[in-house]
Amino acid sequence: MSKAMDFFARQEQARRNTGSLVFYFVIAGFGIVAMVCLIVAAAIAIISGFLPNDGQYWIVRDFNKIMAVTAFVTGTVTLGLSLARINELRRGGGDSLASMLGGTLIPVDTTDPTYRKILNVTEETAIAAGIPSPPVYILGHEEGINAFAAGYRPQTAVIGVTKGAAELLDRDELQGVIAHELSHVLYGDMRLNIRLIGLIHGVTVMGVFGRRIFLRSLGYGGLVSRRVRDGRSFFPGVLGGLALMVVGAAGTFIGSLLKASICRQREYLADASAVQFTRNPSAIIGALKKMGGWSIGSQLESSRAEEASHLFIGQARSTIFRRLFATHPTLEQRIRRLDPAWDGAFPVVDEETRRSLAMASRREVPGLLALGAHVQPQADSSETGERCGGDGSEPEAVSREVGSLEAACLDYARTLMASLPPWLLQTTRNPEHARSLVFALLLSSDDAVRARQLDGLLLLTDIRCHDQVVEFFEAGDIHVPALRQLLLDMAVPALRRMPRETYAVFKEAVTMLINADRRVDLTEWMIHRVLIRRIAPFFDANRDVPMKVVGFAPVIRYVEVLLSCLAHLGRRIEDPDKRRAATQHSFDKGLELLDISGIQLLPHEDCTLVALDSALNKLELLTPPWKKQLLEASAAVIMADGIVAVRQGIVLRGVAEGLDLPMPPLLPGQTVHTTI
Repeated sequence: MSKAMDFFARQEQARRNTGSLVFYFVIAGFGIVAMVCLIVAAAIAIISGFLPNDGQYWIVRDFNKIMAVTAFVTGTVTLGLSLARINELRRGGGDSLASMLGGTLIPVDTTDPTYRKILNVTEETAIAAGIPSPPVYILGHEEGINAFAAGYRPQTAVIGVTKGAAELLDRDELQGVIAHELSHVLYGDMRLNIRLIGLIHGVTVMGVFGRRIFLRSLGYGGLVSRRVRDGRSFFPGVLGGLALMVVGAAGTFIGSLLKASICRQREYLADASAVQFTRNPSAIIGALKKMGGWSIGSQLESSRAEEASHLFIGQARSTIFRRLFATHPTLEQRIRRLDPAWDGAFPVVDEETRRSLAMASRREVPGLLALGAHVQPQADSSETGERCGGDGSEPEAVSREVGSLEAACLDYARTLMASLPPWLLQTTRNPEHARSLVFALLLSSDDAVRARQLDGLLLLTDIRCHDQVVEFFEAGDIHVPALRQLLLDMAVPALRRMPRETYAVFKEAVTMLINADRRVDLTEWMIHRVLIRRIAPFFDANRDVPMKVVGFAPVIRYVEVLLSCLAHLGRRIEDPDKRRAATQHSFDKGLELLDISGIQLLPHEDCTLVALDSALNKLELLTPPWKKQLLEASAAVIMADGIVAVRQGIVLRGVAEGLDLPMPPLLPGQTVHTTI
């Protein structure tokens, strides 16, 4: 199978699809406005026939004004309701959509074997893809085999899995489904999906109003007024409600066409990404075949399923005009894309299949991966010069890894997770223990600095937290660099569950621990950056970060800060002259890839944590092609001496995180970029 589309190309495609969506929405809006104006004009013509000449004169004289007001009000209501719905879904993140569909959050420390299987698969897949492990919701009343990803940003994304999928899919098939959904998270499809829901809401809301008016005119849906009982508002209400219902039906028609036209091709791409990631075509193929063989298929019962039908991996609702309005290609088409030799037969999936799979799930050890225990973690090679990511020699290879779904990274994540002692694995799944674990990761190896850190921690927290941190630090398992990065990734879901008041103390404690030695090293900065970006959206007001800056000219000063910080935070060289020369050489290497002028290496004292964070917050606004150039330039700075230590590779992930670019783990001593 050919390699999946480049991340930056997919991001640009999503941006173009958003532009197309707005264009079609404007056309749909004009259509809705025109229909309402026609209905109002017809009503005026009918009413004027019963009026005396004076009344007809006033209506004719003010007809244009009436039409203008009607068009303005209709357009404003349509646009306003669309924007309000988009903002509501954006601020609520994926959680609001999952709750709307009847989902229940699966606790990260659950011991239920079926739920544990889902969380294990989601966790290892997300870590391998370089994104936060999303919360998982179970749609416990849905027997169809289906799943979805929802959210406005990767940091607030959630995965939803139906009861049917949880019980009828084996582990490999479930991994194929999760990989499919995470590809939507990676490539920016979720934001488009949210906007699609909002815009369709705007063009269909007239039908909702009309239905309410119609029912109330007939005496349903509330108290029956005297005017309804004596018939004075019966006919106007019924006719007005029917008219708006016709407008709503037209909006629903347009909305269904929009969803169908935008969503179908993305499903093919997500299927291909799932195959590439798992290196197991039978995983996603098996899941699709079970959808076809199960009596319910992928159908959902929720009354809100139609509104969010384009979010799911399978067709959530059947339609009369299937080919015209289907949000997904047919199962036959999708399977043949992946397996041209398929004979067209679906397996028989019944209750006996459900029972046998449930028993298999219960035989799986909760909390551990089915990879085998006692896998030894890699040794600390932070200063040995082993190369990370690709062959470590070309900055362009780094940008190719962004947003990639690579089987090598999945194998690596599985191996590392299987190497964790059980006590440490459980630590990452408890909010209180995960918080202490992060503090332990930030403790200094210098006795004097560590003593100051622990004293400050005791002032901010309590003796129980203090003692836990000391215990974790002395355990030794957490000090392997590869495991340190993994533990940080695994702790994020539990940290998101800490009480809001605890989060404020947590942030202050992290900053105190980092600044205790009055300098910030590469690893400390990366931990701070990843934690804040991955956890903050769950406690602070969600903010949209539109990619709208084209070119480096508007942000050239921030480019200067980023490259200077990376150059100064490189390898430590004792000789001042050699250190200055090496720093300038690294900076120049990055500058060569940007083809810009007017910037120079900043002094070391200007390259602070605050300056670097501020620069990345502004550079995050760049559109994907410019982010790609900037990441390659950052990699060139780090790779300027021809070698990349593990700690430098970790910081490069921090830069990618700051630019909102998902980067898989950089693997010491092995190639992560493979072609399948």
